Amino acid sequence: HDKGKDLGLTGGEAALPAWSRFIAGTGTAGPSFPRPEGLVRVEVCEATGRPPTEDCTTTTEEWFTEGYAPEPETAIEKAWEELRVRITPDRKRKRGRGWFGRR
Repeated sequence: HDKGKDLGLTGGEAALPAWSRFIAGTGTAGPSFPRPEGLVRVEVCEATGRPPTEDCTTTTEEWFTEGYAPEPETAIEKAWEELRVRITPDRKRKRGRGWFGRR
């Protein structure tokens, strides 16, 4: 215990030695975790979190509760996103100046 004194260490610096000794002594962080029933692994687009489309450049696999995996984007959702991008001010060009160029 530190007895209320500042040790001058971050949480990681203070905890890592104890965690390392634990892992070295047991050889593992614990038993392997079994996959719960009712989960499905689905490939999704990293940028959108939805099933990949022709516009998706990178994908990843994610776990979802069966029946709750994301569905492909609808045409209406895609149109709304395109509109949102067009009407959102360019933050890089008007850095910190808001919609009308004033602070």
